[in-house]
Amino acid sequence: MRHVTLTLLALAILVAVLPSTATAWDVLDRFRGDTLYAVYDITYRVELRGAQGSGTAVSTYSLHILIEKLNRTHYSVSLLAGNVTYAFTSNDLVFLHAFAPLYLANLSRYFIDMLYIPPVEGVTLDVVLRKEAVTSFLNSVSRWYKIVENTTGEVCQEIKIGNTTVAKAVRYRMVTPKAELVYDCPTGLLVSLKAEIEGSTPEMSATTTISVELSRLNFLNLTSIRPQQPAGSAESQLPLTALIAVAATATAAVLALVFFSRIRKLVSTKPAS
Repeated sequence: MRHVTLTLLALAILVAVLPSTATAWDVLDRFRGDTLYAVYDITYRVELRGAQGSGTAVSTYSLHILIEKLNRTHYSVSLLAGNVTYAFTSNDLVFLHAFAPLYLANLSRYFIDMLYIPPVEGVTLDVVLRKEAVTSFLNSVSRWYKIVENTTGEVCQEIKIGNTTVAKAVRYRMVTPKAELVYDCPTGLLVSLKAEIEGSTPEMSATTTISVELSRLNFLNLTSIRPQQPAGSAESQLPLTALIAVAATATAAVLALVFFSRIRKLVSTKPAS
């Protein structure tokens, strides 16, 4: 009986020491306000080369993440794609008008699927989640990288990314796709991602580069991120009320579209009297 008791005690201690996968993202508890936001600037660039010519396509958009506290256990998480741009150029008009659109359409669908959030102005995801599920949801909006990473036990160091210094950061490298990711250790938040993918068809080859950069957030004090700012300038903050209004308007528009499409379907399938 004594051995059984000791075994159970050892298991209890082990469970208490091991990190729980159900633990809520601690930023939600450390942040004193009721609404967090972060903005990522996302760019993917496709360079095409073929016997008929060459071309480059660039698509950019901003991913707005809004997390609102509803009560002690549940949060509302919204994601909005905005500031969408898409353009491509070529040194050959035939290639520009014939080959590039077909090839890029397939590539665009591929990367939209990988990044999950469709880069279409006003597309909004809005869900209510338990606190413990917020991290999993944020990570589910991308297919092969995480927005929030568990940096517990990592050796953190100072890393500079452009004009931004991350005092305590960890860098991960991936082989497929070839990628480099930098996370802020205190929050586990993704700060920067650079990826490169090579591809080809019998007619042409392509090099695709993807960039995901954290550009704005309202809990900078909880991170080790130190952006370089001009002397005398205040910390850049996104107008939160405007973001909430835009997200609400976009959500209403999507719901209205779904509603009217269902009405049209019902009318079109209604049997003639």
